[in-house]
This record gives sequence, structure tokens and C-alpha cells, in this order.
Amino acid sequence: MSMDSTILKIRALEARVNLVLLVDHGGRAGSNFFQCVFDKHEGLIFCPLIHYVYSYWHDRFGMNEKVHKENALKFISDFSYYRLLHNEPRGEIGDLIHKIGGDIKANFDRSKYRKLINKLCSEKKFLSRREVIVFSMGAYAECRGFDVKKIKYIGLNDAVSLRGEDLLKRYSSQHLKQANKDFPNIIYLALLRDPRAQFASTRHQMINEFGNDYNLKMGNWWSSLTNLIFNRVSLDDGLARFCLLYQVAAFKALVSIWRESQAKWLFVKNEDINTKFLPTMTALCNKLSISPDQAWVRDGDEFKPTMLSQPWAGTGAYSSRYQNIKTGPLENDPPKTIRKAIGPNSYVIR
Repeated sequence: MSMDSTILKIRALEARVNLVLLVDHGGRAGSNFFQCVFDKHEGLIFCPLIHYVYSYWHDRFGMNEKVHKENALKFISDFSYYRLLHNEPRGEIGDLIHKIGGDIKANFDRSKYRKLINKLCSEKKFLSRREVIVFSMGAYAECRGFDVKKIKYIGLNDAVSLRGEDLLKRYSSQHLKQANKDFPNIIYLALLRDPRAQFASTRHQMINEFGNDYNLKMGNWWSSLTNLIFNRVSLDDGLARFCLLYQVAAFKALVSIWRESQAKWLFVKNEDINTKFLPTMTALCNKLSISPDQAWVRDGDEFKPTMLSQPWAGTGAYSSRYQNIKTGPLENDPPKTIRKAIGPNSYVIR
């Protein structure tokens, strides 16, 4: 198929496609796992390498809904997770793909992706946020060999909070509201998980990274004391002050935007995906008016998620691949245990 006809297909996709925005309000709810489950689905296109698109856009361009074509291209190639598709998997790019469970040898034609993106971003002086997002995902689908005409939804994931927002004040979630402007018929899909499991996972990672609950170390005693005096709370302040407060603040923000929104919302429990995989995924697809992936039907609870068609190695705080500190106070799970917990399983809810 010629480049021009492919461009026309992707432009037609931009005119008609809807968005499913996967919202992970407290971390560790399984958003990467969820995206990998949909890795080969043609009706709802997720790319498991892509995260936080609206957050990164807001961080770079604020509330601007249109940007110059050069800035749009830079957003894809340098500033967002789309850089993992745009650039060859070497150095930092390859390291990040490996960290989140991917295979740098996965078959993906990045040269073709760059050509499509360059063409799509060059035909207008200014591009809308919606165009940048759909062009990026449409080019991805084309390079994966999907039939672009079959795509009903593109899928993205994002967090409730924005970088730099004060935890002790209400999160604005304005980037999630901007998504509704781009896609008037948007469907928000909130992943829920037992907060005890969310906390335990975050605790494991942060204690190993910081060495203790408060991120106290030689050289930061006075700055830590100052933060305590002025009641400043951020991720850099360690587990004890941040994690539980963040989960509460993020959940309140999720409930707030749900109550204010006129859009359609779906809520899916991580525990249901892991213990009632096929019934849960079938019910979700029915709500979206798409068919379940035949691999789910065939394999049931034995289904193994993939990332760009290659076996997914998992993403989690207990994995030495994702959280590579192996000499911290807490012991990571052995590789055999990690492999067992990659697909739908009851281990992750114990």
C-alpha cells in the first residue's frame, strides 16, 4: 500500500475514532498489565509502551490545544513515551523498554513509523492535541499490521494527578478533563485495586530505593526537617509521608471528576481481571460493543499478555527487572515467582 493511501486511512481514523482513557488513581492497579492484555486487539488499540500522554502534554504545553508542527514532532520523538516507538531501542530507550517488561528485539518497523509521523506532522502548520494523539496511535497500528479501518477506539492510560501538584490540596485532574474536549464521546475506564495491595507494592519499591521510610540519608537531614516543619509532601519525602496520603488524595480526585463528568465511566477491579479473567473481559467488551480477543477465549486463565507481540516480562515493584535494586532492605521475588504472576492469577491479590 502506498504512503499516500496509508496517510488517508490514518486521517480518516482521526475523524471518527473514540478514546478509552484508562485512569490509574493510586498506582499499582495494573495499567501496564491491562494494556498488554489488549496488545493484539484490533477494535481497541493500546500500545503497552505508551503512558501518561495527557500528563506529558500538559507538562510541555499547558492548556494549549494546538501546537506548531515542529513542537508536535518533538513531542512524539523526544518528550513523551512515543519516543519509544519513534527511536531505535538503544541506550535509554532500550533500557526503559526492558524495565517495563518489553523485548527490544520485538518486530516493529520504526523507520516506517518515523516516515508516517513526519508526513502526518508536516501537512499543516499547527496540529491539535487530538491529531497528535491519533496520528501517533494510527501510525503505531499501521506498523503493527493492524487493519486501521477496524479500529473503534484508541486507548491511553494516565494518572489522576499532575507532576508538581500539591498533595495536600485537591488535585485538579484538568488534563483528564482536556481529554473530554478532544474526544466528546470519551469513555473513562478506572482501574481499581485493594488499597492494601497498592500500598504494599509501593512500599516495597520505595523502601528499597530510599533505604528507609523517610528517605533520610547523610546530607538531607535539615532539608527533610524543613519539609516536615512546613508540611511539604512529595514523592521525594519517602514512603511514610507520601504513599497513604497520595492514595487518599488521588481517590478523592477520581471520585470528584467522576461526579462532575457527563461522560461515560466504567470501573474494573484488578482482582476481577486476575481471578475471573474471561467473564470480566467479556463483560467489559460488551460494554464497549467490541468482540473479546479470541486468544482470551481460547486460553482463558492461561492467557499470557504480550508487549508488541512478544511475551511480556511483567512490571512490578517486586521484580528486579523493573525495580533493579537487589540489595535493599526488602527482598525481591525470585524470577520463577515473577513469571507465574505475569498473566491472570490469584497470587497478586494475596
